[in-house]
Amino acid sequence: KVFATPQADWASIYSATDHLIAHVAPGDVVNISFGGMWEPLVNAQPRGIERQLRMLADRGVRIAVAAGNLDALPYSAYVQTVSPARAGAYRAEESGGAVLTVSAMDENDAFWPESGFGNGEAAPGGIHIGPPDVAEPGVKVPALWIGGEMRACTGTSFAAPHLAGILLQGLPEHDG
Repeated sequence: KVFATPQADWASIYSATDHLIAHVAPGDVVNISFGGMWEPLVNAQPRGIERQLRMLADRGVRIAVAAGNLDALPYSAYVQTVSPARAGAYRAEESGGAVLTVSAMDENDAFWPESGFGNGEAAPGGIHIGPPDVAEPGVKVPALWIGGEMRACTGTSFAAPHLAGILLQGLPEHDG
């Protein structure tokens, strides 16, 4: 847990991922539901968090990363502009680990229109990361709230735990 307040600082996030790197085992699953804006046209290097997530995947860890929501993405809804969501679509074939980015869908299997998406313009240097890997239920998800209250919550942060549950069984396969 890295959020002591509504805003987490990157130092806490890096400390938490350093802890994971030191203590993970192949087959472990991590759920990531935070993100920050990153413009790849300014700095074409991946953020440290993206390198750390890929390092975890190389060790056999499967990671579900929320794609982000339009209300939190004022400049772009492209997954490529959100870190760590842009680290998705990474599979470590040898170890069985992966970093997968997840969008939200509703109860009718329709894409939630405020969910982060992809297919933006490629940045200089050929950096181009496609759309989120999968979509999972993320609209009106029953969630336990502070004080034991139940609420219907919406967002990619509520879709990511669905994917994390699936990742406990292994990597999903696409059927076309």
